[in-house]
Amino acid sequence: GERAEHKGMVKPQSAKRLGTSHRGAGTALSPGTKRLNARAGLTVDGEHLENLIEKASRNGFDTGEVVTSSLTNAIPAAFLAHQPDRHMEEEIALDIAYSPADVLFGGGTAKFEKRKDGRNLSEEMCGRGYRVVKEFGELADITNGRIVGLFAENNLPGMRSGRGDYLPRATAKALDVLSNNSEQGFLLMIEGSLIDGASHNNNIEAVIRETVDFDEAVGVAFDYADRHKGTLVIVVADHETGGLTIASYGKDYSMTDGVKFTEGGHSSTLVPVYAYGPGAENFTGIIDNTQIAYKIARLLAVN
Repeated sequence: GERAEHKGMVKPQSAKRLGTSHRGAGTALSPGTKRLNARAGLTVDGEHLENLIEKASRNGFDTGEVVTSSLTNAIPAAFLAHQPDRHMEEEIALDIAYSPADVLFGGGTAKFEKRKDGRNLSEEMCGRGYRVVKEFGELADITNGRIVGLFAENNLPGMRSGRGDYLPRATAKALDVLSNNSEQGFLLMIEGSLIDGASHNNNIEAVIRETVDFDEAVGVAFDYADRHKGTLVIVVADHETGGLTIASYGKDYSMTDGVKFTEGGHSSTLVPVYAYGPGAENFTGIIDNTQIAYKIARLLAVN
C-alpha cells in the first residue's frame, strides 16, 4: 500500500444491513449494485446483473481471476455467476464454466467434476477451447490461450499448510498469459481469499501469513504496472472481519498489548482502497463500494 500513489476509504454496507456478507460486497464491487446478502450477481429483486468480467469481455478485453479459495466461493463467484444463494456452488460452477473469462486459477475441482447431476464441467470447458490443468507445474510452458487451473478439491490449503508462493506465482502467470492474449488489454481480479477465514477464527498468526502472501501478489502486480505503462492496479477489501485492533498497554501509549479481535464476524468499518497507475486519482476520498465497479467501468470505457 505504501507504493500506491492514491488512497481512499470504502463503505462496505449492503442493501439492507449496516454490515455485509461476501456475496453482498462482491456484487457491489463487480456489477456495482447493492443487494441482499445471500445473492450472487443478482439485484435485491432477483434481476440478472452484468458483472465487470462480462462487461469487459463484451467490449473486447480479456478477463481472468486468481484466487486461493474455490472459484465457486463468495467473491470470485460474484464476478462470474448469477445465482439466488451463495451456497448453490454447483450452479455457480456451471455459470463459471460458461462465463466469458479467459484465465481462471483457484480451487473447486469437486464442484466442477463430482457433481450431483453427473456432468464433468472440466471436460465441457475443454470442449469450449479451454486448457484445464490440475498441477501448477503444468503451466510452465503455457504463455497464452484460455486456461483453467483447478488446484484443489475445494479451497487451496492455507499458508501454514504448505500453499507456498502459489498466489504471487499464479498472479504473474495470469498477467503474462492475459498480456499475450490481447492487445486491447485485460481485467484481472486477484483475491487473497483465506485472510477472511483466518479473521473469522481470530487466528492472528494465520491472518499475518495470509496477508503477507497477498502483499507479495500485490507487489507482483505493481511491478508489472511499472513495466507495462498504462496498467492500473486497485487494491481493496470487500469488508473488515473480526474487528482487529492494535491495543495500547492500558494507559501507557508507548507500549502495545498486542492485537485483539472484538468479534468473529464482519464489521461495518470502512476499508482502505489503494490505487497505482493511470486513473488512480479516481479512487480517493470516501467511496461507496458500488462506486469501485462504476469507476473501473468508466476507465475501461464500457457501460
